[in-house]
Amino acid sequence: MPVERSQLISFLRERSLFRDLEEEKLDLLIDRLETVTKEDGAVIFKQGDEAGALYLIYSGCVNLTRRAGNREDAYMTLVPGDLLGYEVFGRGEERKVTARASGPTLLLSLNYSSLVSLIKQIPVLYNRLKIRVDSFHLALHVKLGWRKPDEAIYYLSRRHQFFLARQFIGPFLFGFLALTIFSLFILDNAAGLGKFLAPGVIVSLVFLGYCVWEYIDWTNDYAIITSRRVNFQEKIVFLYDSRREALLTAIRSVETYVDRTGLVVGFGNVIVHTFAGDIILERIGYVKDVTALLEEQRRRALSAMAKEDIQSFKNTIHQRFEEGVRQPVNPPQVAAPQWGKPKKPVYLRTRRSNFMHMRFEEGGNVTYRTHIFILFEKILFPVIVLIMLGALLIAGLAFGSSVMTNATGRNIWLSAAGILATIVLGVTLYRAEDWRNDIYVITNDQLIDRNKKPLGREDVRTANLANIEAIRFEQRGLWALLFNFGTVFVRVGLQELPFMNIYNPSEVQRELFRRIAERENKRQLEVMRVEREHVADWIEAYYQVVSGKDQVQENPQKPEN
Repeated sequence: MPVERSQLISFLRERSLFRDLEEEKLDLLIDRLETVTKEDGAVIFKQGDEAGALYLIYSGCVNLTRRAGNREDAYMTLVPGDLLGYEVFGRGEERKVTARASGPTLLLSLNYSSLVSLIKQIPVLYNRLKIRVDSFHLALHVKLGWRKPDEAIYYLSRRHQFFLARQFIGPFLFGFLALTIFSLFILDNAAGLGKFLAPGVIVSLVFLGYCVWEYIDWTNDYAIITSRRVNFQEKIVFLYDSRREALLTAIRSVETYVDRTGLVVGFGNVIVHTFAGDIILERIGYVKDVTALLEEQRRRALSAMAKEDIQSFKNTIHQRFEEGVRQPVNPPQVAAPQWGKPKKPVYLRTRRSNFMHMRFEEGGNVTYRTHIFILFEKILFPVIVLIMLGALLIAGLAFGSSVMTNATGRNIWLSAAGILATIVLGVTLYRAEDWRNDIYVITNDQLIDRNKKPLGREDVRTANLANIEAIRFEQRGLWALLFNFGTVFVRVGLQELPFMNIYNPSEVQRELFRRIAERENKRQLEVMRVEREHVADWIEAYYQVVSGKDQVQENPQKPEN
């Protein structure tokens, strides 16, 4: 084995997978490990091959790619301490990705039989490996548009299945009761089957639609840990899209909360405390193992940041003294913003996808609208008028009123109803567009409050994040509490900028605090860069003094009288 046993033990103890294992159990693991050395670009396994082993990267990097048709796309980059080859747990399963070494790479491998034997002897490994295996398979089917190929996914999970089942209990009990009553009625009155068949079908379709909606809603919520961040992604189809996240380096501490039901069923919350507020990975399983995994990734991120800071300082020094010429450190070039209107198809697609959303993200900007309850409140009366007009028309035709049987009266009535319906429909569409046009935008630098009247004026108010002094929110009334909407007040100087009647105001507050914290973090990084430049100036001045390149002229010429 090219790695000393003491170094290997130290390496394994740093992994959350093998944390708190006794010495003898680590010996069982090490005895089963086989070393595999790969040169730069060498294939470790190919997509479609039969899975035969699980690998742990000891040194080097591994690039994962996925083949879709004739194209092979970059999927993920793994570094020392990462596992790959999870397909081995499905015995005989084919590889879902292709793995290639990036630079000289040393791997520690476990074949299937050794892995099964090890899990039997160390049962605690089962749950720890299970969350990683499940995350790997789920990540293959979930598209995360914000993730780049160099950002590895270590944990990806939905809420515990207990909450999906709990959502179905009420509808199933209602459906069972309704079916029982319907069956008893039919047994007593078979002749009345036709009258109740249509309502029964409608109730069944509503029940089925509700179940499908709840399932889709459950599948759209994810807790995610990557090599750079932790986030909780929540989405309600057509209505709401949210992602609460924080960089691993911004985490202050992590704790878990498990109530009595969670102890029995096996779920809990992982609460991540950051400088910009808390992020809660809600109602997930294996909370202790997930917490340990998150802590490991946090330590690795902090270590990588410290190494990058040292390397950045070294680069600054090298640039100052390379070939005796001071090389200025140029800040990274930022691409100029591209102005102009997007192509029409893209605009229409974006407009359609975000039409009813109360929250959506585009290009790093978060846009909020007032709660959809406010839209219903605006259009309720016009919709009732339209329904009444339709009901009157149907009733007149069905029951043959004197007005409808007379041609002249029918034409007059239809014309008047058509004009009134057009006016009411116009009012409805106007109010819906007015609701859609009132938006609140949070960018990386400022807040934007845009109030635009259809075919009317547009008012825009802005405020810089750096000038925000206080943020508070309030929810007034029963409807606001039931539907979870309220107003966020942002104090800037002597004025307050209100985000009126927006969904989940507490999350908006967290989003603002997060943006402010990120801005402050960037400012601190800039201060650190300036300090590095100052230290480099001092070192350069010291070098010039000790090397004699900065000697003061001993006999300066005296000025003429």
